[in-house]
Amino acid sequence: MNRKWWYAVVSILLLIHGWYCVDHSRTVEQHALQLPEMTCDQLVQNGPGRNNYLKLTDVRLCTRGEAFSRDMDAALQTFIPIYSARLGQEPRPGELRLLLEILDDRDRDALLACPGPVEFACEIWTRADQLDEWVYRALESKYPGIQVRKCRVVTVGLHEPTAVKAHRSGWYGILSFLIGGSLLGWLVFLRPATLVVEGEGDLHDPRPVETRSMGGEEFRPGLDATGGFHEVQRPAWKLHLLRSWWLVLIPGLIGSPLLAEYTESILPPASIAVLVVCLWGVLFGLLWGYFYLTRMVTRVTKAGVVVDLSFSEGTSIPHDEIETARLQAYDPDAAFGRFAVETKDRMVFWVAGGQSVELTLRDGKRLQIGTQWPRELLSAVETRCNKPTFLS
Repeated sequence: MNRKWWYAVVSILLLIHGWYCVDHSRTVEQHALQLPEMTCDQLVQNGPGRNNYLKLTDVRLCTRGEAFSRDMDAALQTFIPIYSARLGQEPRPGELRLLLEILDDRDRDALLACPGPVEFACEIWTRADQLDEWVYRALESKYPGIQVRKCRVVTVGLHEPTAVKAHRSGWYGILSFLIGGSLLGWLVFLRPATLVVEGEGDLHDPRPVETRSMGGEEFRPGLDATGGFHEVQRPAWKLHLLRSWWLVLIPGLIGSPLLAEYTESILPPASIAVLVVCLWGVLFGLLWGYFYLTRMVTRVTKAGVVVDLSFSEGTSIPHDEIETARLQAYDPDAAFGRFAVETKDRMVFWVAGGQSVELTLRDGKRLQIGTQWPRELLSAVETRCNKPTFLS
């Protein structure tokens, strides 16, 4: 399948995922608003009925401690007895009939930090007679006389619908829409852009720019008077930013919800928005700076061929290691726009253009050098290195 079709499929899947997350966000929000409300006494006396999810409205946490465990995968389990806030004081351990199970760090921190009565959505799914032995031992040591197996367990931090989960799902949906729409727009509207390499040429046009006259003599940038070659290339950074949108969007997609999620309890919404904008700004600035500062210098001397590339290890090939040289078209999309590619039998250095010169070395490896002046580079290899060259 053509690469553009793969991009189109990915963009459509992202749009579908975005639609699902937004729709799921609305469903969760509506479900959270429609949860039946119960007091602790009503739950103990009447049970949850047919409700798997409900909202407890008058909860106080016991103060003698909790049964806490965290496994090797960092999964949390906390158990703490609770009672009705209408009681004037904490009941004796033998009178406790509700046990709160917490499976999320944020919910645990929020509940333990609240001294007064609280209300929360919870799920009825764990049976007290099926808990691990460590839970019984830990609670019985802190609450002597508690009858854990007679308690009803309510769980938070798993599947219960809350406004926070609805908000989080909406965030993921919006970001998926942005990424899918950006990718689809890039496929539809992207056109070849212009880059500057000692003159102007089109990224997809392998022909060099027109020669210029200096002092009555024809002058082609890249060639010196002795037949050597020197070329400095820089990428079209505007175009590469469009081609490399995923380097910003993917970290942004992961980082923005996490940043918003872990700061929502300590910062107001306006400050969270500023932090998210700053995150995207830093990612974009780093990417722009990388493309703007990248330079590739190609030189052909009597000693051989030298390629220097910013932020990468270049290469130097002595002339006696070169067997042949030929013109070769280059498709940057095949390497996903990378400037330096090295495999077992091939090295590629490229920052711009659709043409290159391929050197076949004595050990069988091939060195492909992107250039805006392919014929001049080929001529320099033939002249200075005394090697056979081919136009195709």
